Amino acid sequence: MAAIAAANTGVEAGTAATSADDSGLPLAPGGTTPQVLQLLDFTRIRAAVADYCLSDEGRSAVNDSLPFVDAGAVVDLKARVGALCTMFHDGHIAPHCNFVPVEVAAKVASKPGTALEVEELVALGLWAESYQLLKKWLLFVRHDDLKLRLREAPECAEIAAIAFRIVNKDGTVRDLPELREIRHRIQKLHADIERTTAAFFQDEAMRGALQNDVPTQRDGRTVLAVRAGFKGRVDGIVHEVSGTGQTVFIEPRSLVQMNNALVEEESRYQRELLRILREATAKIHLHHGALEAGRQLLAYLDSLYARARYSYLTDGVFAEERQSGLELFHAKHPILGSKAVPIDLRIPEETRTLIITGPNTGGKTVSLKTAGLFALMNQFGLAIPAANGSGLPVFDAVWADIGDEQSIDQSLSTFSAHMRTVSAIVGGATGRSLVLLDELGSGTDPEEGCAIAMALLDHFIERGALCLVTTHHGILKNYGYTQPGVLNASVDFDKTTLSPTYRILLGIPGESHALDIASKNGLPGALVAGARNYLADERTDVSAMIAGLMEKHRDLDSMRREEKTILQKALDEQRKTDLKALQLKQKELELRQQGVRELKQLLQESRKTLENLVREVREGELTRDKTQAVKEFLAKFDGDVERAAQDISSGEAELRRETAELTAAWERADADSAAASGPARTGAAKRKRAMGQSGGNTDAPIKPIAACLEAGAAVLVLPARRRGIVLRAAKPGKWVVETDALRLTVDEHNLELVQPLVETATKITIEGGGGGRRAVLELDMRGMRLQEAVTALEEQLDAAILQNILSFSIIHGTGEGILQQGVRDVLSKNRNVVEFHYARPEQGGHGKTIVQLG
Repeated sequence: MAAIAAANTGVEAGTAATSADDSGLPLAPGGTTPQVLQLLDFTRIRAAVADYCLSDEGRSAVNDSLPFVDAGAVVDLKARVGALCTMFHDGHIAPHCNFVPVEVAAKVASKPGTALEVEELVALGLWAESYQLLKKWLLFVRHDDLKLRLREAPECAEIAAIAFRIVNKDGTVRDLPELREIRHRIQKLHADIERTTAAFFQDEAMRGALQNDVPTQRDGRTVLAVRAGFKGRVDGIVHEVSGTGQTVFIEPRSLVQMNNALVEEESRYQRELLRILREATAKIHLHHGALEAGRQLLAYLDSLYARARYSYLTDGVFAEERQSGLELFHAKHPILGSKAVPIDLRIPEETRTLIITGPNTGGKTVSLKTAGLFALMNQFGLAIPAANGSGLPVFDAVWADIGDEQSIDQSLSTFSAHMRTVSAIVGGATGRSLVLLDELGSGTDPEEGCAIAMALLDHFIERGALCLVTTHHGILKNYGYTQPGVLNASVDFDKTTLSPTYRILLGIPGESHALDIASKNGLPGALVAGARNYLADERTDVSAMIAGLMEKHRDLDSMRREEKTILQKALDEQRKTDLKALQLKQKELELRQQGVRELKQLLQESRKTLENLVREVREGELTRDKTQAVKEFLAKFDGDVERAAQDISSGEAELRRETAELTAAWERADADSAAASGPARTGAAKRKRAMGQSGGNTDAPIKPIAACLEAGAAVLVLPARRRGIVLRAAKPGKWVVETDALRLTVDEHNLELVQPLVETATKITIEGGGGGRRAVLELDMRGMRLQEAVTALEEQLDAAILQNILSFSIIHGTGEGILQQGVRDVLSKNRNVVEFHYARPEQGGHGKTIVQLG
């Protein structure tokens, strides 16, 4: 047993150095009982997260952290971790950072008058350089508060500059002017000593006297290793004799002065280097505040990075926020890896206690542990290995009494130990707690155990805690049916294969299947038969009833899946027919507009001809030629009108044919979706009515609208027929219309007056011209400049909304990423964009973006 208890918000648990100001979040310091973290495998998950840290500071922050208990803090933390996950999804790779340990070096630099060692100075330089790289990379994150915090973060670039003016990254000291002359003298002395010792090795008199063919070092001086029997051949000072007495280390007198000079120069070099290091340390000391603040910020940023990296690489989802209840879809226990069997676990909002029954090895205990672990992971800011739609509340405490042979700890608890654990839970659980009780009421007399179990559940229900309970006791199954707020559930069991399916069925209690499992595991059949004889007939009847209920549940589940498939097919057909309907409406609109323009042009030309003829008649005599000209004009006018009418009639016939095909497609879709409670039929009826109002009535007269438009007019925006209000005139033939909190510039031919205003005395003539920009299913931006591409995308979004196009793609290429970023900026700010993402690699990858509109 263990518990994560609620606590006041302040700094993150176990990380007192990281305040709310440093992280930007109200963090929880709450004390925790380590047993629950270990029991539910949270400590292993936390250790796995820490492995993704880039620095010692980050690893300490993660390992010292506990799950949050404040709902607002959990939401903020997941938003920041999610923003980093988005960077990984977008292909932003973190820079190579070398965060070497600098705790000792930082302490030295914090004290005035001290001097850093060369290795410590190198470490500070590498750390500061990596800190600047990571901070710069994180500025790409799409989280305003975190980005602002990064922009206000302390700078450590000067620390790296100070360090690397003196040392190289490989740990060597740079060729500084102050040291250059001393180094040259040291190099010359080494060369002189090497020449002098070489003469000894080349001397025939020394053959056999020397142990080695190279000189050696004793106390910083160059000496020769001479065999003890030949030490008289070398005139010099004996520095040491080997332990065996076989070798004498002698400094030849010819080397004494050179060795003395070398010792002096090396001492001078060390004194000068110490002076340089002390000066550098004093300069770094001036930036000590930035260094410490940077280390604290790095601990927090690195802990976010590790959480995001773990979440991204485990392909998890962030749990949705729930006020009550619990939903886990396709949840896999992360510790079990590939052996994990996905489970669906759902507790309705009105349910406070879920009693899970069923066979051993059926997944009851794993379900409890999965729920508890996922709650802890969620409140630690991690994605959970589950499907979209999974949701969890934020608990102030997680309490657990889990212990059987299936537990990962392999520990068995006695009844007394169980009661001590449960007593602690009774005293600590609140209305915001999650309580996990495995095999409640076991370990003692079944009747008394059940009585205690029901009293405990009464208490937790009264407290309002969310309880998940497993049991084999039939009395508790009855309790689940009779008490409000309590729901029975079972783990499914395949009696054909005598193995569990690990599916959790709500509303139906399960059987233990102990006899079936015993038989499968080798218990003789005669013994199993004898055991069955001891079971009461009533028990057999109840078991048969439960088995029948479970069979019906499986049948219903199968029917639901089949229904879902049929409905999905109907929806796919509906989308296709809706697109076709849209195309027909667009074609109808274009046809009618084209007919109006052609007739208008014909009338204008005919009017001019007629006016000329009338003028000629008025100005002169009515001759036979003029009379003939008038007759020819009238005949030609009648023919032109007839031909125009035939063209329009032909277009309308084609439109009616396509409408009939569309209607037939709707009817087929309705037939396919009849098993899905008829939603597609209802949608088809609505579409038919819409076509009857628009596409099916091609003979309706077209009323001039420009004369009726003014600010405040109520209109429908075609072809989607969205209701809107005219705000003002834009350029000639275009109006600014507000619809659904969206302002659009619309061609007047795409507007239909809802309540015509009173006509004024001024006559306004309709000017011909095409409609607004047509939306396309694939917008190609290659070759465009950024502003040109942004304008094209904004026009495409407006047109797609008007034309009810819900999805399209954008080809922007990769290149330098300018167009790509511009596209994502426009899409992220448009309220009508529901989702956008890169295409699959085979469809264009990062060079193409798919857009979904709502």
